[in-house]
Amino acid sequence: MTLTLQECPCCASASLIGLQLPSGSHSEAGKAISNSPSWKLCGSCGYVFQSPRPTRAELESAYADSAANSGASISPGYIDFAPHQLIRFLPWLVMNAHDPRLITNGTCLDFGCGIGGSFEFLANQHNSLWGVEIDRSRAAFGNEHFHTRIVPTVEDLPRDVQYDLIFANHAIEHIYDPNDFFSFAGRSLKSSGSLIVAVPAWRYGSRPHSLGAFGADDMSVWDHIAMASWLNKYGLFMTSYLYQHYGRGGDWELCVTAVRSPKKNHFFCSIEETIREFYSMLARGAVVTAQEPQMHCAMSFNS
Repeated sequence: MTLTLQECPCCASASLIGLQLPSGSHSEAGKAISNSPSWKLCGSCGYVFQSPRPTRAELESAYADSAANSGASISPGYIDFAPHQLIRFLPWLVMNAHDPRLITNGTCLDFGCGIGGSFEFLANQHNSLWGVEIDRSRAAFGNEHFHTRIVPTVEDLPRDVQYDLIFANHAIEHIYDPNDFFSFAGRSLKSSGSLIVAVPAWRYGSRPHSLGAFGADDMSVWDHIAMASWLNKYGLFMTSYLYQHYGRGGDWELCVTAVRSPKKNHFFCSIEETIREFYSMLARGAVVTAQEPQMHCAMSFNS
């Protein structure tokens, strides 16, 4: 069963533009979903999302019950990488006044945390560490080996808790509806807190094989313009953004920092320019240069 979206999940516009994006299925969860991805770009806000797509039940079942999530061993490489999911952004976060090492006696949440190791270095600072992870095997491993308390959904978190830090590393592209995440972040982040989100980026992409890895379990691909639309919708203001090469065989990623604020982000880029850039990216994918820059764009705003 698949569901065709007739309007943009972000801005509700019905002005959707079909895109030709190489298709693939890079994860066990994606392989469990019988669906060939088809992509749409919103002609109003620039959000790129999959439509038709699996139903919410199909997607969540694939993550909870696929072969990768039902008792398969956790690889040593994944365990070793877990602490670096947040630490690898530290120089940029420090530059933009979002240094997580300054949080003490606070409450931090890792959304889509996997085994929950990214916050381990915050445990010694007397912080309360929480994680949300639907993958039962990874959650069980994390609850046994790390200080993060991991629950399946945000509904299972303590009621009425406000967070000093909410972090989501390559997670929200896999959820059925980003409204679920951003509405939660908008009401649960402290007024002095920081939101840090990393997602796969189509803008500045250059590798056709990684574009082909966007499969049935990837609900969206991103750029900073669409990300700002989502954040502003729920009372969050983007204070900085970064494009960089993801490494480990991947392509470009976008990382953003945000705070609670009624202010709005404004970018001088029309939807026509966005469409031209998207197809220019696909054309560039045919040629990969020998030396790629490690960072394409870093931008800060006065908040």
